Amino acid sequence: GEKSNVRLPDGTEVWLNAKSRLVYHSFTSKNRMVELTGEAFFKVSRDEHAPFFVKTNECVLEVLGTSFNVMAYDEFGRKEITLLEGKVNVRIRDVKKELDPGQALIFRDNKIRIVAADTLRAVGWVSNKFNFYNIQLSELIKRLENWYDVDIELENPAGREVTYTGTFKNEE
Repeated sequence: GEKSNVRLPDGTEVWLNAKSRLVYHSFTSKNRMVELTGEAFFKVSRDEHAPFFVKTNECVLEVLGTSFNVMAYDEFGRKEITLLEGKVNVRIRDVKKELDPGQALIFRDNKIRIVAADTLRAVGWVSNKFNFYNIQLSELIKRLENWYDVDIELENPAGREVTYTGTFKNEE
């Protein structure tokens, strides 16, 4: 139910969202790799000689120095990478895509789409804003459970597919 901010040995800053896990092994002068489960916002320290890699269970991102958000919760049925600054190469299986600032890559149902991103919505959680647009109640419940570390029961499961849009501070 908490989020945290960490600084890696190379100076990269990472904000971890609730129920997220970041693992890193020793960084070398030629390689920096972390493994992510959940969601994180990165501000990567630039090092042209040592690319920075973020690995999730379905994709690998390669960056030199940039800021981006990775949403890789398994229970949401999709992965979303949103680029704010710099360049990111995303490899999913044998497909490689490059993102420009203001773009998001969405991987769902074994399909990759690159769309214009609402960057404020993608990283609002870093500043304690819960921004959601047209998400199903089932995902909204899961996000609220993660943020507040509670269990929510839906008595009428018929409403799970209803979609919601809104913004609020997560302290409210």
